[in-house]
Amino acid sequence: TLCHAPVIWSNATVAGVGGEADRTFSAAVAWPQFVELQWLDGNNAGLTFHSYQTAGDTITLWRPTPYAIAPGDEFKWRAICNLTK
Repeated sequence: TLCHAPVIWSNATVAGVGGEADRTFSAAVAWPQFVELQWLDGNNAGLTFHSYQTAGDTITLWRPTPYAIAPGDEFKWRAICNLTK
């Protein structure tokens, strides 16, 4: 089955950082299950990452960012298809 996730980007800001400051953070967003995001500012600006897990307003990335994620970092995100299949 082909997945046709919408190509709609939304902007958001990191509200808090989890125990893994290079992978887990929260934002005031109702996350879909699979997300692609691109950092717009901060030390990771311009880099793109995919979600591993989303729960409530928290997201965990598949791989760590090179630099710690910080509250106030801005990013854009969009829903994507399940990359694990």
